[in-house]
Amino acid sequence: MKIDLDHKLTRGARRTLTAFSSVFLNLLQQEAFEKITVNQICTDADYPRTTFYNYFEDKYDLLNYCWFLIVSDIQINDSQHLTPEQAAHLYFGNLYDLLTERKELLGKILLHNDIDGQMVQSFVNYLKKEVNQIIGDLKSGLEHQLPKDLLVAYLSETVMVLLTWVFIDQHDLPKETAIDYLEKLLA
Repeated sequence: MKIDLDHKLTRGARRTLTAFSSVFLNLLQQEAFEKITVNQICTDADYPRTTFYNYFEDKYDLLNYCWFLIVSDIQINDSQHLTPEQAAHLYFGNLYDLLTERKELLGKILLHNDIDGQMVQSFVNYLKKEVNQIIGDLKSGLEHQLPKDLLVAYLSETVMVLLTWVFIDQHDLPKETAIDYLEKLLA
C-alpha cells in the first residue's frame, strides 16, 4: 500500500479506503478475481483511477488490504508468555471464530473464485504470513530442540492446513472438533 496504516488516517482517507474495499469485496462475490479490473472497481466506488493509484499499486494490493481488514479483528494481546504451541492454538481459535462469522461472505466469494486460483491463494498466504509473524515474534517457549524458524513454519503450516480444510475445502466442523484435530496434529 502507498499509505502507512500505522499512522492515523484522515476521515477522507478512511472513507476512500472503505469505498474501495467494500466495492471490491462485493465484486468478488459476483465474479472471479481475475475478471475484476481497476476500472470496474473505480466506477463502482465512484472514484477516479488516479485516486485508486494514490492508495494502491494494483488490485492485488487492494486484495491484501481487504485481507488486512478482515484479519485485523483478530488480536492476541499479551502473547509473550505463551509457548508457540499455545499461540498457534489461540490464533487458530480466533481465526476459526472470524471465518465462522464471515462464512456467508467466504461462501459467496468461493462460488466465483477457484480454490486453486489467485484470490484464494492470496488469502491463504496472507493468513500464513500472519500466523508466522505472531508465532515468530514470541520471546518465550522457543527453547525447543528445533530451530525457531523450523518450529514456526511447522506450527503455522499446521494451523493453515486445518483452516483451509475446514473453510476453503468446506468441511463443516464444530469448533471443538477442529481444536481437537489441531491438538492431535500438534501432538
